[in-house]
Amino acid sequence: MSSTPTAWLLAAACAALAGCETTGPQVNVNSAAGASEVACSVGADNPQRTVRIEAWRGFEANVAGYTTERVCQRLAEVGQGLLAQQAAVRFEVMGQVRVHADLGPADNSDMANTGAVPAHTVRLVVVDALIQCGSTNAPTGGFIRGCAPRIGQPVVFLNRAVFGDSTPEWITWAHELGHTVGLRHPDDVRPPTASQRLMTYMPLPDSTSLTASESPRYAQLGTPQPGSGSGAAVGVVPDNLPPINVAQLIPFILATGQHGVPLQQLQHLSDAELLTLRALLEPAAQIDNPALKQLSLPLRINALVPLAELGRDQAQAYVRDYLLRQTDAASLDLRRYGLWALGRGQQRHPTDATRQFLQQAGQPGFWCAAPGADTASCQALASAATKAQRSAGVKPNSPTDTPTSPTRR
Repeated sequence: MSSTPTAWLLAAACAALAGCETTGPQVNVNSAAGASEVACSVGADNPQRTVRIEAWRGFEANVAGYTTERVCQRLAEVGQGLLAQQAAVRFEVMGQVRVHADLGPADNSDMANTGAVPAHTVRLVVVDALIQCGSTNAPTGGFIRGCAPRIGQPVVFLNRAVFGDSTPEWITWAHELGHTVGLRHPDDVRPPTASQRLMTYMPLPDSTSLTASESPRYAQLGTPQPGSGSGAAVGVVPDNLPPINVAQLIPFILATGQHGVPLQQLQHLSDAELLTLRALLEPAAQIDNPALKQLSLPLRINALVPLAELGRDQAQAYVRDYLLRQTDAASLDLRRYGLWALGRGQQRHPTDATRQFLQQAGQPGFWCAAPGADTASCQALASAATKAQRSAGVKPNSPTDTPTSPTRR
């Protein structure tokens, strides 16, 4: 498949309308297995490597579907896909999926330390959202499928599936497992140049191929490998990528697709230049471009995040207004990512208006002012704003605080 934006949009439409993921192998799961017992054993019958899996997930309702059965099914698909590429691996999921009350939407600081991993084991962590991944000097932001916080180390963070994500989960999981054995991307460029490779910067539904040198590396799963850094389906982003000018900005966002945005390439842009991204966010601006009408949620997130995280007064004002204008249930994730990015952006360009906005937005009543508002959505937005306040260095209001003069439109 071509890695052009048009091809990507067609793939996204396929996922949205019909679903592109096929039924995988049947799996037997022991739902009574304890932490030291095997809940399922899936993958190659004659493996080069058997690796234990310690599966964690966050506490939110959005990831409640990541049961032991679902994890086993996905790993069975990973094993099947790897075997087709001459990588014979078997996975043993130890015990049931562990729910962690402190695992919410994850950024770099959240992923920094999850504790020691048992020998010959990989820890898979599924969270409600991955909102950052990358080195301190070259972070990525936006919609991120998965992140290996340190290349060569047996810990993987995985984003839950969202509407509009066209690539089967097993490909993302296999890709991230590749990072744990030290594999890197063959194409840290935009757009990617090796779209059929499993380790491509931008995995697509047909990104399943491993090279002759990559396949044997999976026999080292569960064993720490030399090397360090950050890796994800979004990329191990070099620190010296060239800056993107305003004429390249929209094609750049389209090419990053569902894999986040390397923000250091955009941090020199002015507010007026960043605001050209409104063409990807405002329906009125999309009338003359039929391709943009099919933009998926991940792409809209990737258009909003640079405005919120890199913008100054004008861009931040637009983002605040935009978040308040989105009221439908389908925009909930978009608004959450926008809030988180506004919080991180205050480390770059702090403004009193945004800090006050985040304080107000940290109260569910701020979002539930309109009749018929969904209480659960209002609470989710308030939680996102509270996390954003912490990123901004603002002390969140207590639940009993009542913000004054909320700016509603």
